[in-house]
Amino acid sequence: WGLSSPTNFQYYPPGGGYKVYHTERVDAREPGASRHLVFMTYMNDVTDEGGTQFLHQNVTVQPRKGLTVVWPAEWTFFHRGVPSPTQEKRIVTGWFNFS
Repeated sequence: WGLSSPTNFQYYPPGGGYKVYHTERVDAREPGASRHLVFMTYMNDVTDEGGTQFLHQNVTVQPRKGLTVVWPAEWTFFHRGVPSPTQEKRIVTGWFNFS
């Protein structure tokens, strides 16, 4: 087990975000195939939408500064960023891998 590099520091302006549902492990031949767990830490509060939405779980996590969310990097956890219409969002994302 280890931390995959690089860890991503991401900034989204109001209306921005990774809006398409995606997952880290779809095909074993892909570069991210050794990723097994995802972690994401919110660096600021977002009070109007702007959460992380998990498709199959029908759950949206609302960003709170310091909150870290961990989930399996599998097709069962397709997720996307819901844009905030008025606020910025800052997150740190990384992966635990096993090779």
